[in-house]
Amino acid sequence: MPIQHAVTVLQAVVTLAQAPSSCDAPLDIMLGESDVICAPTTVSRSVVPPCMAEQTVHNTTHLRFTAPSDGWYSLHLVSTDLPDWRPRIAVLDACTAQDSIAVGWTQFGRPFCADGVDTPGAFTTATFYATEGSVRLIVAGGETPSEFGSGVLRASLIGPTLMHGARALILGDNPFTVADLEPTLPYQGACANYTEDRIHNASRFTFVPDQSGLHTFSFCTSSRYDVALGTSPNLDMGSLLTSSYGCINGGGISARLTAGVTYYLAAGFFDHYDACDSLNALVEFGEGCTADLDRDGSVIGSDLAILLSSWGEAANDLNADGIVDGADLALLLGSWGNCGA
Repeated sequence: MPIQHAVTVLQAVVTLAQAPSSCDAPLDIMLGESDVICAPTTVSRSVVPPCMAEQTVHNTTHLRFTAPSDGWYSLHLVSTDLPDWRPRIAVLDACTAQDSIAVGWTQFGRPFCADGVDTPGAFTTATFYATEGSVRLIVAGGETPSEFGSGVLRASLIGPTLMHGARALILGDNPFTVADLEPTLPYQGACANYTEDRIHNASRFTFVPDQSGLHTFSFCTSSRYDVALGTSPNLDMGSLLTSSYGCINGGGISARLTAGVTYYLAAGFFDHYDACDSLNALVEFGEGCTADLDRDGSVIGSDLAILLSSWGEAANDLNADGIVDGADLALLLGSWGNCGA
């Protein structure tokens, strides 16, 4: 049964004036969609992202966001010009600050697919925490001195934690649809290069095992290649059990879990966005128990019956190639008998 998606997105529509803005005279934005104009100018802004050397945002415009409540907020700036210009954004706590709270680099995908627009486009995204009434300065611009144009900025409230509204996983196959403009999730306490201190375009899940033992999570049929598993709803580095690529055939992501504990799982990819695609998350229990389809601790006739009833379909696909066929039957017969946790 499809998993319900429950990310909180509060929206209000604000149209920004096309006059250029400056650091000490930014344009106010609110939750929802705002039109953004990054005009060709000589104005650039140097910022220092967390854990990285100085970066530059070119042809800048400045926006001011006042947080309506405590929580994590997600920003997506999407190019609306063709051909695309490559946008960047930086989030600062003051006009005079150089150290940034978050910086978003250019990515590509179909960011307006939920609105019925299937045209690929360039966008950038950043996530930050703010307390009620606090002000954040958003610097928007291009990746190089020759890049500028118009775009739409979407500001959304994720919630009190990064995993607020995450979808629940169960053992077996979990169909899900990638939400429109999934957030970037920073690893709290990380300090590495920008492909390692955050997980981009992250579909978010929770999982509560009913048995203690080894569990494996797979996203083989999607491009959710970066996967992180931990016990903190804010992806604290100290809570991460493991992180890796998301396909069982490439090693998967496995960890020994404790029954009754809530675990948090994020699955994304850096520079590609497969929004609105229908994908699946496969959760398996035990060592050598991939073919234990009824989860009774052994591979016997009841598992064979389940496999044969799914012949030619994607459900209960053991080798994650998208269909149940002779290869899956061979895997099941090769696993015949008891399998331990």
